[in-house]
Amino acid sequence: MKFITYYCLLPALASASTLINRTIDDTFGDGSTDRSVVYNPVDVWTRGDTCQNCYLYPNNRPRPSNVPSGTGTAVNTTLTHNGTWHDTTYFPDSGNAPYNITVSFKGRAVYVYNILANAVNGTETNTILDFNLDGEDVRPYTHFPNVSAPPLLYNQLVYVNSSIPDGQHTLIMSTGNSRPSLVLFDRVDYT
Repeated sequence: MKFITYYCLLPALASASTLINRTIDDTFGDGSTDRSVVYNPVDVWTRGDTCQNCYLYPNNRPRPSNVPSGTGTAVNTTLTHNGTWHDTTYFPDSGNAPYNITVSFKGRAVYVYNILANAVNGTETNTILDFNLDGEDVRPYTHFPNVSAPPLLYNQLVYVNSSIPDGQHTLIMSTGNSRPSLVLFDRVDYT
């Protein structure tokens, strides 16, 4: 009789321990919670797939007229999540406060994916990021261009933490240190 009872409980136990991966898209947010990404300051972030004057422009649109020949490069929108990304370039000598992205999620692991630029003429290609999880500074991320690599690297993991306590969390990705930085944010996955 005990065997039958345990056997009947197995599906319930298995489903209770199943982890579900969710995505917070740069543009469309989290489809399971309707939460959006918060960009700050909002006026320095550009939706890359619709940008009319960006040096990193969508491949399904013509090169912007302000981007001289031999500079910039097309972003392959089929290699981005939902065909979208958000970008900004931070220059420390501008006197601006750091630029950041904030996402909230409930889970036990988080993964941040960006597009990284290598040698792209006419634009900054260093990516220097700081991360703050639940009010604590965590591992920074730095990418310096590799001129022998492809101009753009897609689905690049710039932050991962798979050992956070299960619960509600706030993650802030920011740039604003002593070096210029290009940010091409694509998505956050969490479990």
